[in-house]
Parts: sequence; C-alpha cells; structure tokens
Amino acid sequence: MIPYQIKRRVVNETNIVEVVSEYVQLKKKGSSMFGLCPFHNDNNPSMSVSDKVKMYNCFSCGAKGNVINFVSKIENITEDQATIKLAKRIGIEIDEKKNAQAVKEERLIRVMEDANTFYKFYLKNSDEGQNALEYLHKRGISDEIIEEFEIGLSSSNKDFLHLALSKNNHNILDSINLGLVKEASDDTYYDTFRTRIMFPIKNRYGKTVGFSGRIYTESNQAKYINSIENDIFHKSEVLYNYHNAMQSIRQNDCVYLFEGFMDVIAAKRAG
Repeated sequence: MIPYQIKRRVVNETNIVEVVSEYVQLKKKGSSMFGLCPFHNDNNPSMSVSDKVKMYNCFSCGAKGNVINFVSKIENITEDQATIKLAKRIGIEIDEKKNAQAVKEERLIRVMEDANTFYKFYLKNSDEGQNALEYLHKRGISDEIIEEFEIGLSSSNKDFLHLALSKNNHNILDSINLGLVKEASDDTYYDTFRTRIMFPIKNRYGKTVGFSGRIYTESNQAKYINSIENDIFHKSEVLYNYHNAMQSIRQNDCVYLFEGFMDVIAAKRAG
C-alpha cells in the first residue's frame, strides 16, 4: 500500500484539470471547468472539475473525488496503480515494493493468466480444439465472442497444463493452491480441468482469478467444475464480465444480473 502522505502529495501537486482534460472535453464555467461525466450516460455537461479544490464532482450521478480516484475509475485500475502513474507524470519517485500479501497475489495472478493463455492457445491450435470450436459454433458462439470472452480449452491429456506452467517456472505449490493442478498418490501431478471448454473469470481489474470448465463431449462427469476458493478467488465477491460492463453500468445507471456466464454471453450475442 502506498502511504497516505505520498498520495496526498500527488493530489496536491497534480493539476486535476489537465489530467481530466485528457479524457473529457472541458469548458470553463464560472470558477470551474465543466464536461460530460464519463461515469454515466451524460447528455448535458454535469461534471465540474476544480484545480483549486483538487476535486471533480458530477451533479447528476454523484461521482466525485480527487485526481487519483478519477484515474483509477476511468482506467479501471487500482488507486495505487493510479498513484504511481500520476507520480511519474510529475516526477515523484515511489518505492513500488509491496507487502508480502500483495506480492503473493500478483504471483498467483500471473499463474492464472498463463493458464488462461495456455487454454486459449490449445483451443485454436490442437485437433481437440477443432472439435471444441465446432461445438461452440453450433451453440451460436462466434469466433468474435470466443475472442472477446477469452474462451479456451483444457486438454484431455493428463498434465499438459502442469507442464506448461512448469516450463514458465511457476511453483507447483501455487498451481495446486489455485486448484489448477492436483497431486496423485504416486507423487506425480495431473491437471484439474481436462477435456473442458474453459471460461476465465476475471476480477474488476480484468485479471484472471478463476475458471469454469464445461464438458462438451459425452461424459458422466459433472457438466461444470469451477475453481476452488483461494487467495485471489472468492466466488461470492466476483461477478462474471463485470470488468467489461463497468463503464456501461455507470453510463446507463443500470445493471443486469444473470444466473450463469452462458447467459451473459447469450445477452451479448443478442446485442
């Protein structure tokens, strides 16, 4: 966590009007600058920005805060990430050393992102993948939807993902704790998800934190299996596709909740 004193300095030394102007066209009105609020569907400039008080404030949707908060919201990044970005802008050096938990979470997310990359690659570059693509196409899921939702495929082979993650120098204990790999009684390892179409579940910052795998062939196995709870994935705290929908939710002041991710994809297909 970046200390409060550093954040306060960044806020005080950054011209918020200049920063907001890079995202929103502003015009002077009285002592403040006004523009269309990017956080809701604004037709009449309702957001004021004042460098004197170092704040932005939307009189319509109620969005308000300092320059760090603005950059964090509009770029969908953490406030620490926004602080670092703004600090570099004004020449402030920030020690980016994280606490132990933050370091661990970043390491685990890298494992999940590499797993996601593997699943996407396997769908497009294997014989099994061609069969899975045919299944998806028959379900009305186009290549564009596959790309947008980063749909992938887990191999039928015992340990293809395990080998790929090991090749990328990921710790086997991390793979096990994330529920991607399991240890057999003979001290070998095997992939948790096999012969399943893989749907990555991302946090609000667009980082992969979990998966749901769906059987697409004839099988007596459960239709879906999901990632286990772990340090970066808490099922009750994550909404599928929320990171993509945030801007539209703000603009329309409305959100639709569905039972499952296939319903979300169906809604996207329907426009």
